[in-house]
Amino acid sequence: MHWGDEIRSAEGIAPNRVEISDAEVEEAMALMDAIGGTDICQYRDQYREAMEAVIEAKAEGHAPAETEAPAEPKGKVVDLMSALQDSVRAAKQARGGEGGEGKVREMRLKKKAPTKMAPAKKRPAS
Repeated sequence: MHWGDEIRSAEGIAPNRVEISDAEVEEAMALMDAIGGTDICQYRDQYREAMEAVIEAKAEGHAPAETEAPAEPKGKVVDLMSALQDSVRAAKQARGGEGGEGKVREMRLKKKAPTKMAPAKKRPAS
């Protein structure tokens, strides 16, 4: 919010006008059709509805109604540190227990093909 003397002109702030070709509009419509038949009427602006209720209550001169608590998140929150610790514990048990000895295997080194070095250039004696 600004005081009356702080309000500035919107010139230079508004975005420039953008020209959109018919091909771009057709591609956007094709994309929307491909995404699915989502009917946007099923969505509600809950924040706007709550704000309108508060404004209406204050305009009538009484306290706004109590709001509902936000719904719990639907996704599962994973504790990454405990997941890592469980993974390490499972790996240790697969190797032979918590403090047990695991199997030690000898690793064979792959033989590399000999590399050819370019012959050194001879320099004239100075």
